[in-house]
Amino acid sequence: MLTVWKMDKQVYAQLLDEILENTISLDYHAVTQRADKLLGGSLTLYMKSSMEWTHSLLEKGKKLQDLNLQLASAGALPQTIIAGELYEGSLPYDTLLKKIQHATYTQQNNGSSDPQHKMSGEIKRPSSDAPLVAERTKVDLGRVTKGQKKPGVFTIRNTSDKPIIVKKIDTSCGCIITDKSPRTVEPGEIPFTLTFNKNLSKSSLTEGSQIISINSIPVSSIIEALLPYLKGDGNNDGKRLIDLELTGLGKFEAFDIYFPLLFPPNNSTYDLEIKSIDKNDSQKIKVSTVSRTERFDLIEQKYGKQPATYDDLWNFEILNKKTAYLQLGTFVTDKLTLDWKKFLAKAFDEVKSQNISNLIIDIRGNEGGADEVNLVLANYLASKPIAFPEFRQLLTYEKVSDDMRPYLKTWDKGFYDRTGKVKDLNNGFYTWKKDRRSKPISQNKKAFAGNVYLLVNAANSSATFFLATGLQENKIATIIGTETGGNRKGTNGGNLFFLRLPNSKIEIDVPLIGYYPLVEQPDKGLTPDIIVTSTLEDIKNKKDVVLEKAIEISNQK
Repeated sequence: MLTVWKMDKQVYAQLLDEILENTISLDYHAVTQRADKLLGGSLTLYMKSSMEWTHSLLEKGKKLQDLNLQLASAGALPQTIIAGELYEGSLPYDTLLKKIQHATYTQQNNGSSDPQHKMSGEIKRPSSDAPLVAERTKVDLGRVTKGQKKPGVFTIRNTSDKPIIVKKIDTSCGCIITDKSPRTVEPGEIPFTLTFNKNLSKSSLTEGSQIISINSIPVSSIIEALLPYLKGDGNNDGKRLIDLELTGLGKFEAFDIYFPLLFPPNNSTYDLEIKSIDKNDSQKIKVSTVSRTERFDLIEQKYGKQPATYDDLWNFEILNKKTAYLQLGTFVTDKLTLDWKKFLAKAFDEVKSQNISNLIIDIRGNEGGADEVNLVLANYLASKPIAFPEFRQLLTYEKVSDDMRPYLKTWDKGFYDRTGKVKDLNNGFYTWKKDRRSKPISQNKKAFAGNVYLLVNAANSSATFFLATGLQENKIATIIGTETGGNRKGTNGGNLFFLRLPNSKIEIDVPLIGYYPLVEQPDKGLTPDIIVTSTLEDIKNKKDVVLEKAIEISNQK
């Protein structure tokens, strides 16, 4: 019996799609023949397992067909959102939704004889045992003029302890247009929009305006196309999404590279459909492309001096008599020209001399870098011992082959050959012979003993993810902001190879070490102690609500 379970899962998913789309009939022989074709004729090699597999597929397909029919006829109102095909978490839709949190639709009066047709919508649970709870189940859109579009939003929670995966959302009426893009949208997140916080065009755009489409392509489709090219740990897409933001710092940013490759401009221009925060209707404008240097100059002309070097990402200031602010925007110490250890020493000396009782440490936007920064910083905060989380470190090689070596670069030649340093686990992985777990930071009697607030966001991965986790678990700091990048289930990095492809000259970063917790953890980033998210109004008013929350709390101490 051939065991190709990964192939089984992929084919199972495709066949289920084809059954639901009526491409193949719900018939044992039809499904078996189609599976045999998809598997390249290998089905006969494991007929015993394939019989159970096919019967399971047919049973699941029948249930989902019945569910769709039931939903299509269940609505008391003519506009009923159907929650589509629900798949159990065991099915192989790893790249699709892990839980339902938002469903949106737009109702459009396309041709009612009544030019002021009254419209409303209702969302129904797909079945009595489905663990879905909607914060509201009906929406009244009032009178809708012919041709007018009105948005309605339903927020749905998955109340079970397992993922519910939605592949598609169907509607029972053509006047409802749904956002069908599969994506996990975290609570408080603004789904599927690009938002201006700096306007460099000559148009009348304002901060907080949302881009609905670019060259008539919905932003949701653009994001979906870009995500596979972005780095992140596991299924935590927060890091991938924040990598689409533009700061202007450095030579390259992901959006600048991937977006024009996948969505090239038309005669050096893009057509945008945008919606201002204070207007109900969208408008269309045309913007011209600019170089990265031109854009940075425009930003500084309009918004003043911007961070231009990695040194500019480190900052310390006294906010008031009780509170100090320490910004650590990068841990990539080899690109700093300042002496970062002296910088920290001077900052904590001033905190002590000024008798500061509250310290806000801002690591938002910091992707990580040198672990040494964590150790030095933790020592200044170790009013009690700090034990960083323990991880099992795994590698997939012992020595780089001679034919691969010419295409790899790194900063430490020891990475090429681990002979004598690792042991083979005989399962495709190696691990260190010597224990490399981090030793606890001893209590420092001279450490800062006041209140510490650590500001985080989805950029925090690698070293800054470990820092946030360690400070939270040891109750050294109150974590404020949004869910971090990284992944509690495991991360990778530590050491890197830079692989240069010989013909295209494209460089690929190859992480060398996987860090896996000793106890099973969820597939997500670190959740802050206090979650604070920005609204469109906050963006328009240039409010840093995360920092404001930290200052508000510190003033109460």
